[in-house]
Amino acid sequence: NPDLLTTLTGDFWSSDRWHETWTAKPDPDLQLPDAWQQVGLLPEAERPNWRELSYPDLHNTPKRLDDDAFVGKARLIVLFGSWCPNCHDESQYLKELHQRYSERGLSILGLAFELSGDKKRDLKQLNRYHEVMELPYPVLLAGPANKKKAAVAFPILSEVKSYPTTLFLDAAGNIRHIWSGFSGPATGTAHLKLRAEYELRIENLLAK
Repeated sequence: NPDLLTTLTGDFWSSDRWHETWTAKPDPDLQLPDAWQQVGLLPEAERPNWRELSYPDLHNTPKRLDDDAFVGKARLIVLFGSWCPNCHDESQYLKELHQRYSERGLSILGLAFELSGDKKRDLKQLNRYHEVMELPYPVLLAGPANKKKAAVAFPILSEVKSYPTTLFLDAAGNIRHIWSGFSGPATGTAHLKLRAEYELRIENLLAK
């Protein structure tokens, strides 16, 4: 059967909360959605000043997002989860970006959205993640992984569409770009394109 050569079938599991089967066939005209256009900001009148938002750090000490430790000529604020495989891939890449650009003024901050909703348990998991991943940048516990609840906990974006979501800010703290999702190394050319676009925007922000 020639269809067997061009058809894939499988199962999709999201933790133990969701399961569905799928069938896929190649579509030569298919284009990925523009990750820069997937998520926007809430209207200014509807969103708080992001600088005033506060979340606990790994020691359960509240930290505002405008804390001096998070300031830079360019900033990345990354919404992620320790449970999220794509976030693991991005964390490895963020380590590269930190090594390459931190001395030039790039600041990276992770905002974690975790599964259990139990603050003590989530902080323990987040500390473990930070240690095992050997992250050189700080992370805060921002809220629950549920996307609707995450959008309430971080009431800046029109929605939280995927994990990770990465915000690019200039030195004045203006949110210039938002990338939704992450194409990891296994995606080949999509990953190379992502790296090129991230680094172009970081270079531009640092230059300004």
